[in-house]
Amino acid sequence: MYQLTIVLICLFTWTGITAQTETQEFSLQEAIDYAVKHHNDFKRIQMEINDADYQIKEARSIGMPKLTGQLGYNYSIQIPKSVLDASAFDPTVPAETVYTEFPAGIRNSLYGKLELGALLFDYSYLIGLEAAKKLKTMTRKQVEISEQQIRNNVRDAYLPNLIVEVNEGTILKNIKNLEQIKYETQVMYDNGFVEQLDIDRLALSISNLNVQLKTLREQKEVLRNVLKFQMNYPLEDDISLTENISELLEDMEQIELEEENIYANRAEFVLFNERKEINEINLRRLKAERYPNAFGFAAYQQSMNRDNLFNAPTRIDGTKIGFIPSFVVGIQVNFTLFDGFKVKNSYQRALIDLDKIKLEEKDLKNAIELQVKNARVNYTVAKESLVTTDENLKLAEKIYSISKIKYREGVGSSLEISQAEQSLYSAQSNHMTALYNLLVAITNLNNALGNK
Repeated sequence: MYQLTIVLICLFTWTGITAQTETQEFSLQEAIDYAVKHHNDFKRIQMEINDADYQIKEARSIGMPKLTGQLGYNYSIQIPKSVLDASAFDPTVPAETVYTEFPAGIRNSLYGKLELGALLFDYSYLIGLEAAKKLKTMTRKQVEISEQQIRNNVRDAYLPNLIVEVNEGTILKNIKNLEQIKYETQVMYDNGFVEQLDIDRLALSISNLNVQLKTLREQKEVLRNVLKFQMNYPLEDDISLTENISELLEDMEQIELEEENIYANRAEFVLFNERKEINEINLRRLKAERYPNAFGFAAYQQSMNRDNLFNAPTRIDGTKIGFIPSFVVGIQVNFTLFDGFKVKNSYQRALIDLDKIKLEEKDLKNAIELQVKNARVNYTVAKESLVTTDENLKLAEKIYSISKIKYREGVGSSLEISQAEQSLYSAQSNHMTALYNLLVAITNLNNALGNK
């Protein structure tokens, strides 16, 4: 039983460690989806959307009926008095000579009050509700902008990782080929057909490739961390990329790259339209401030006033005086006759803000047009360059293959195969650079057109 317990503990521990160190795989779209879901910028925008919802409710609450209650108790330490004409109480007293002090209150006062008020009409309030709803729409556009930026950042970080992996595979393949040639050369050397210099030259080439491979793997680690950062993925966890670079290139080129309306998918351009509409609504709101507004109210109150709080006064008919009710309803209409030109000046400032937005929109359109134009030129050049480097790579591979055959058959020199090898490596490097440039060009063009 003890041994079984130890085995189970080890099994669960090993399973937990395996689960923690499991490498998660990501395609490009999966990496983008993960980033959108976990990125803090996107979370902050989502919070702003929720805040916009509450702003709408807050603005709507201004026009909702409001019920307030009030309880109060007053104790007059020194009751105020009024100076009155004594003849008002005693006609026999000469009015022009005698005045008296008359208490103007009761020492204890206890009351409770309920008041219901409601906004009956306010045109600027209705326009304010419209602006609040438009603000929420604008916030949603900001979500699209944030999502677009996150998507672009992940793309820009994902593609170099693919290129590095392909480059790593190419170097490993070159090392394997050279090691095979070195082995064959060693056999030829043992039989006296080649010199030690030929073996040393191959060993140097293999050593140089191993140095390149080490450097490349260090770069790979850095690029992988950059991708994790853009995805908001834990840096200490491992990830692997599942995209095939050829298939990815084919899929990316199938996206509409000749979009005629270059502004339609750019969320920041649509955002300018929302900003213009909000400013136009604000102009209407400022005009509406000249209109009157109306409020309705109803108030019910119970009050008790007496000198001795616990001893109710008695009426003439012998009944006690307790709480005295009161109930008031009314309507209040407010209007401004002269505001010192406040609305006029505010309206002119709003017009200036609207003109500034229109100028910013024009600048943005010019910037987008330039960005798309340059991206299309770079895409065309990169595509032509990839075709050229692909042909050069095939030719370099052919020359290298013929050089190896000639070397094995003893009609070629090690210098010739070394030169063919360097030409092949140069062609591979140029082809990899051209492939990366094309992927970047397609990404930049998609970003410029606002494609997802």
